Amino acid sequence: MSANLAMSTDFLLWYACAGAVAKALTVLQSRTHVGFPRIFVLLSPSYALDAWRDVIGRREAVIAAFLRIGWSVPLAATAIFGFRYVATHGLMAEWLFPFAAVLPFYIVTEAMGAIMALPFALGGLPLRPLHANPLVSGSVAEFWGRRWNRWIGGWLRSQFFRPLRHYPYVALFCAFLASGLWHELVFHLPVYLAGASVPFGSMLLYFMLQPLGWMGDRALRRYPLLRRIWAWIAVVGPAPLLLNEPLRRIFFLQP
Repeated sequence: MSANLAMSTDFLLWYACAGAVAKALTVLQSRTHVGFPRIFVLLSPSYALDAWRDVIGRREAVIAAFLRIGWSVPLAATAIFGFRYVATHGLMAEWLFPFAAVLPFYIVTEAMGAIMALPFALGGLPLRPLHANPLVSGSVAEFWGRRWNRWIGGWLRSQFFRPLRHYPYVALFCAFLASGLWHELVFHLPVYLAGASVPFGSMLLYFMLQPLGWMGDRALRRYPLLRRIWAWIAVVGPAPLLLNEPLRRIFFLQP
């Protein structure tokens, strides 16, 4: 557990450093008016410069933050304990770990996002929630574009989809390439530097498969049910490439 905690701390450090660089470059390139002191933007866990676009009042934001923490943190603790118990007692084959970790991973990241957003809500700078009910996604495009990890997704949209809006497939490829490289940097590299074995390239491969999922999604746009099923296949099917042992250790989902 202590080794996992050290890896989690290293991950948060790398996440913050990568975010500071990404946000600083964006500010320098676009000179975007963010509407808030830039020091808060650079310290924010959200990479997106428009993270405060749809803010609510401070009192409402604080209440919402505590409510989100109230349900997500106990649920995350239960998910971690349950997953580790099942894995430790041999109640599940090891090859199933990545698939079984999908829901716990979502719950744990939801809790982490709520905790990180609380100080900004208390300071009058409420952030958007990290996720927006990704479990109800009806398509691959909806999952990645509007519901999963909006703190990073908003930044990718500003850096690739808006500048390359006339070349949507180029923007799509570049965004997933950047996302894959980002995951290798903030997840695999700190674990490797901690002395653990790391399957470099697996997370990059996962995200390089997602444009194919997106294209299949478009082909099924007239069939909502098939499109929803395809979304789960495309996102969860290659889960072993993403939810591997190093990532599960970072989120305490590995014995």
